[in-house]
Amino acid sequence: MSRTLQLVVLSLLLLAAIPAMPMSEHTETVMRGDWPSYENGSSVLSLPQVRAILEKFEEDDGIRVELRYPGGDAGRMWAESLQQWFVTFGIPASYLELMPGSGAADQLVIALIDRR
Repeated sequence: MSRTLQLVVLSLLLLAAIPAMPMSEHTETVMRGDWPSYENGSSVLSLPQVRAILEKFEEDDGIRVELRYPGGDAGRMWAESLQQWFVTFGIPASYLELMPGSGAADQLVIALIDRR
């Protein structure tokens, strides 16, 4: 076996021996019809999906909250609004990520991702 091939095989064996990084994901979906027409702290907190994420969130480097929004300006503005509310409720902005692609025009998906 050539030296290069031996190194490739050894590298693959080492990669296979490294355990996969554990990851869990908890998702909540907010439908457009459930979003309050008048936003204030109590109306946003009345959404069970928002409360569930706040209850599960821990400030740890392995945690991220993805806000997956429907495409277009309206979807992005909706996600930015929720992002601002989460910051108001105590989640640091550095833990929040906006991502297009919620899967439907009338829903926003909140994914709490734990990579610890």
